[in-house]
Amino acid sequence: MEEPDRPAASSRHYGEHQIRIVFTQPRIPRRWIQAEATYPVTFDSATAWITRLADAHARGRLTAELRRLNRFRVLVVDEVGYLPFDTASAALFFQLVASRYETGSIVLTSNLVFSRWGETLGDDVVAAATIDRLVHHAHVIALDGDSYRTRAHRKTPPPAANTKTK
Repeated sequence: MEEPDRPAASSRHYGEHQIRIVFTQPRIPRRWIQAEATYPVTFDSATAWITRLADAHARGRLTAELRRLNRFRVLVVDEVGYLPFDTASAALFFQLVASRYETGSIVLTSNLVFSRWGETLGDDVVAAATIDRLVHHAHVIALDGDSYRTRAHRKTPPPAANTKTK
């Protein structure tokens, strides 16, 4: 399968922290995000991060887990907005973002514009507080276009219809 061109993206640097927020259709292969890093990066989907943090919270280890994650210079959160969060999950997501605020970089991908994050986080106040911490010092990159997964299907001609007659 032919791969799409890499997106031209720049970042802003604040001290040692580089922040990228990417709004995109599911078109950028995840390996590109990690392949460019030359320092410790950790990557997972938003729902996987919430599951991990909920586990740590249930064991009384949330603070320790957030501290452990802060050892990574970059934390990648993929697919924010694909599935809605319940109230507890939204609070955990806020804590993840807040724990990295001005201390570590976060790369986030979402298919939703910020104005719709209240729907995903289930609360406009939590959404506003989360967005506030994300965009302060951030460079927001909006990508638009076809999904690389479906582009190949549109390039191939449709299969010939079976026209056997007796």
